[in-house]
Amino acid sequence: LKMKNQSVSHDIQRKHKRRKSETPCQREAQLFRDREKKCVKRMYPISNSKQKKQENDEIQKREG
Repeated sequence: LKMKNQSVSHDIQRKHKRRKSETPCQREAQLFRDREKKCVKRMYPISNSKQKKQENDEIQKREG
């Protein structure tokens, strides 16, 4: 668990280094936009056949 936490903080540090020119406010906004994009992707998934097949499989499982 300790190792996991260390790697997480290391990731955060790397991200901060990469975006050092940005203000914390800009960084927050960027994170929010990233999250929003992910949300939209989840709500409106790109209609690729693999995703559709997965959804159909799940529906079939639920229906019987």
